[in-house]
Amino acid sequence: MTEIQIDPVGPHIDSEAVERRAVEEVWPEPEPLDSLGVPRFPVDALPSTLANWTNAVSEALQTPVDMPALLGLAACASQISNYGSISPRDGFVEPLNVYVAAVMGPANRKSPVFNATFRQIRELESERIQVRRPTVEMERTRRDILEKRLTRAKKTAANAGNDEAIANASRTAEELSRQLASFPIPELPCHIITDVTSEKLAMLLQSNEERMLVASDEGGLFDVMAGRYGAGMPDFEIYLKAHGGDSVSVQRVGRDPVRLNSPKLTMAFAVQPEVLRTLGSQRRFRGQGLLARFLYAVPPSIIGSRCVVDSPVPMEVQAAYDETIRSLHQLAFHSGPEPPTFTLHLHDLARARLYDFEQWVEGELGNGCLESMHDWGGKLVGAMLRVAGIHHCVTHRGADARNHLVSEDCIEAATRIGRWAIPHAQLAMLMTSQGSYAQATEDAGFILDKLRRVTPVPAEVSQREIQRMCNQRFDNEKPRLEEAISRLQDGNYLGPTQSGRSGSKKYQVSPRLQ
Repeated sequence: MTEIQIDPVGPHIDSEAVERRAVEEVWPEPEPLDSLGVPRFPVDALPSTLANWTNAVSEALQTPVDMPALLGLAACASQISNYGSISPRDGFVEPLNVYVAAVMGPANRKSPVFNATFRQIRELESERIQVRRPTVEMERTRRDILEKRLTRAKKTAANAGNDEAIANASRTAEELSRQLASFPIPELPCHIITDVTSEKLAMLLQSNEERMLVASDEGGLFDVMAGRYGAGMPDFEIYLKAHGGDSVSVQRVGRDPVRLNSPKLTMAFAVQPEVLRTLGSQRRFRGQGLLARFLYAVPPSIIGSRCVVDSPVPMEVQAAYDETIRSLHQLAFHSGPEPPTFTLHLHDLARARLYDFEQWVEGELGNGCLESMHDWGGKLVGAMLRVAGIHHCVTHRGADARNHLVSEDCIEAATRIGRWAIPHAQLAMLMTSQGSYAQATEDAGFILDKLRRVTPVPAEVSQREIQRMCNQRFDNEKPRLEEAISRLQDGNYLGPTQSGRSGSKKYQVSPRLQ
């Protein structure tokens, strides 16, 4: 029989491991350097159908909820933007289109999110093309015949041998010219595009009831705006005008004029951080207000902590989202002779809630979180009114939205989204600054990489030791080094400052790195 040996001292306890676990429990989880301190999108502020779809897409594709939430709002807006507006009081009217940009690094599954978001809009476009194609082809044939008859009449008038023949041919040519002038150039419907020049966009708006969705999971369109096809001269006035429905008149030599009464453009992008940093080189983008027109989402990446999920978005959830898009589409495109334009108005309690938010925003513009970005903050109330209008139309399933006042709940949901949007916009604007933020982020990453290479990772480190381990990167640049260290402190990589014996500052190192 084997004798069992019992340790009288009891099981061995690794006191260092226990202490480390205790420290880790109170030391915050480090945050990605590109997305420090930004909140998670308040999904429960969305209408239930959109909220369920956002959560399902986020879970199935293992991507932050911020991206599908913001893109989903833009998809809904694109279907009603040119026919709906919202007015909280006389003289204050906002259209229902939005510009949004989700900013995430590579491998964050932007393309699958885009497909889930805009697939139904592409299908609706295809359906309308199929319906319109026979009519368009017939109209093109009729116009082609008119053009050929006009050419022949002009030639006859020019070559006629007597005054009577000249007069008859001229009358025929003039009548054909009048018919052609009133005969629009037939075009197939276009609802969604990914890349376009400014001139072509104006033409597309003119031929598509002054409404269009630009949606891309790349940033190439910003290169076009910056002058890719214009000898380096930026050209983005149409994007400024079409955000607020301002009239546009384009006159070009050799081309027919383009006149737009109240164009409404919706834009939705998912771009890499480098695109925003590149935008900083075009000062006019911010100086003329283009960047201030966007709502941004700059969530931290979850790469490295994603689960392997083999189940797609539930069919019933995607179907409910698709049906929402379709119902909003039917609100705008119906069988009547005129578009069903409408203006949403607010319930008294909703107006009071909006007033409180306006007052809060004004205070923040003066001496608060919006003080450094008056351009973006000055448009925040209007942007949230648009979000409230979209929320209202989705909640009331399209056509029924016109028969109800916008509720206090809709305004409350929109203001919650507005408060969420502020730190994301701050981070996005910093990324475009091309200055200290981008440099400090890069420097912080360099220091972090050096710390991780030390074996073992020290429990504390001095500023002098950091400078030494980084070789000559920060020689004679103490402020730059301190800014990079500050970024690491903001991200919970380094702890509070202490004074070393030699006078050099010392910092605790997160035990999660050790």
